[in-house]
Amino acid sequence: DSSGRGSNVLKVLGYFARIGLLRVHCILGDYFGGLQAMDPMDLSNKNGLFTKVTLCHISASYYTGFCYLMMRRYLDAIKIFNQGLSFIARVKQYHSRSSGYDQILHKMEQMYALLALSVALCPAGTKLLEENVQTSLREKHSDKMQKMVRSELPAFDELFTYACPKFITPSLPDYDNPTANVSSEAYKLQLKMFLTEIQQQNQLPVLKQYLKLYTSISVSKLADLMGAETDQLLTLLMRLKHKTYSKTHVMGSGSATEGLWASSGDTDFIVDVDKDTAEEMVQIGDIKMQKNYMEYYSNHIAKLKSICATLHAPARQGNNAAAGGW
Repeated sequence: DSSGRGSNVLKVLGYFARIGLLRVHCILGDYFGGLQAMDPMDLSNKNGLFTKVTLCHISASYYTGFCYLMMRRYLDAIKIFNQGLSFIARVKQYHSRSSGYDQILHKMEQMYALLALSVALCPAGTKLLEENVQTSLREKHSDKMQKMVRSELPAFDELFTYACPKFITPSLPDYDNPTANVSSEAYKLQLKMFLTEIQQQNQLPVLKQYLKLYTSISVSKLADLMGAETDQLLTLLMRLKHKTYSKTHVMGSGSATEGLWASSGDTDFIVDVDKDTAEEMVQIGDIKMQKNYMEYYSNHIAKLKSICATLHAPARQGNNAAAGGW
């Protein structure tokens, strides 16, 4: 420009185009590509450029969290939705008169629905939620979450249908059959994929409950409790290992597609042979996730300050009135 300083328009445009690219990949069903589009950004950075535009921040959290959900990275999805919902709780009061207020509220409800799906599929992630988010989640979806724990498909179907983005099909329309309605084909395909994943896990919640009751149990006894053959039980145990083992992204480090392989379950187990009885045994151990107590105490300190300010307000008004001669 005339002042000799370069304009940052193209830089900022390219930055926000990344989030637009995330959305495009997501509605096409390319979830890995969507996360790749977010590589230069760190959603845990509270001073990032995307935080300057409220709807941009919300969209980034929504689509990134949905990509993680569909890739079975439930802990990462819970972290992202928790951050996005905490952000909305802080700023929505300042946008009550803006044109995008209804859109903010709608995205918030969708994110709570997706968070309910994530927590139902990975109950250990509940410990990652902030207190206000966890309370709101119970108020909004406690009944549906109980149904999802029992592996009731209609509950999963209802929440997914409400909260999923509007998928599109990248193929050309059938010009030979212009009356054919294919607008919902992409949605039906994604729903089918999601429900297939749920059906593969329909027996795992019951198995988890039994594993929590023991520190050691024979395979034959556990098979009797599950009402299954020994071979079928071993298959279920391997399936539980597989479904609860996934990548977990370390916030602030590396690409959004990368992460450390770890168990996302709240229990871990191994199958070993008892030396004395020569019987196959399942050895169970708890996985303790470290809770972030800083957020807990910070929230309660803020609430205490707010209560103190409210209690002292009438006293100040009374002193002002007395000083004015009333």
